Amino acid sequence: MILTHQVINRQPTDTVHTFQVSDDKAWCYARVYNSGAQRQLHFVWYLENKAYFTFPTTIGTSPGWRTYSNVTLQPGRWHVKLQTEKGQVLTEKTFEVTDQP
Repeated sequence: MILTHQVINRQPTDTVHTFQVSDDKAWCYARVYNSGAQRQLHFVWYLENKAYFTFPTTIGTSPGWRTYSNVTLQPGRWHVKLQTEKGQVLTEKTFEVTDQP
């Protein structure tokens, strides 16, 4: 899982670790191995340790299913988790959003 400024044609355009409010959105891109049946995962975005936005995504059977979510930015400390329907965290990323460059 990586953070990026944008996803085009199901590929991240870059890899970033921090954002600025002027970036407008943060994107989280993940490649998931799933050898079983189709299943649902959730991107859960947190701002200052409070749940901010949840995006459900369906994962098909694949050695590298690509999925992504985005959120409109506000200044502060953020993290995003990719988790199962039962709340098991598969991976997570932490980042900061600043007002200025």
